[in-house]
Amino acid sequence: MNGKTYAYLDFAALPTVGAMLLDPRRAWLFRGDGAAVLWANAAGAEFFGAKSMGALLDRHISGSNPVVKQLARLARTLPSDAPRLEILRFAFGFSLTALPAACRKINLADGTTAVLAVAAHGGAHESIISRAERLSNIIADDDCLVAVIAGDGRIVGASSGFHRLMPGSSPIDVLASGVGSGKDRIVKQSLRISG
Repeated sequence: MNGKTYAYLDFAALPTVGAMLLDPRRAWLFRGDGAAVLWANAAGAEFFGAKSMGALLDRHISGSNPVVKQLARLARTLPSDAPRLEILRFAFGFSLTALPAACRKINLADGTTAVLAVAAHGGAHESIISRAERLSNIIADDDCLVAVIAGDGRIVGASSGFHRLMPGSSPIDVLASGVGSGKDRIVKQSLRISG
């Protein structure tokens, strides 16, 4: 798991941002200058054509893309207490896509700002399990497995390969109980699984 994935999970732990993890609508947290995505749900990553969350987080949005200036302006002017409907304009090659989105400013712990944008219109109709599996797979990497775990410790969805650790893998059980009993909604830890 790389540093960007850890940062992604830290953003997901913010209540306003984390609430959008399994939402079917496209959602992103953009850096305050608009030039990068800090966080996205699965639908948001797919909007950019990203095969993995790592690829999306590494992507730089060109300053010639109209959404960059728009997001930089919104990071300065949006309220942080409530969303406001905006029409975001994304350029993809020679085409322009206008997307209505509820946008709000998020004040980050390091003193910078970001823009949380959630598409105004719903996404695909699929079960919460399917959404959890898509999210897990898009976050997972060669050296990291991901699971979405309910408050009762039940696995809602997991990335490919996660099943090899189950059932009864002690480190996984400890993480699952940490989600169910702790105050944190996100638990991340490097594990070495033998066998």
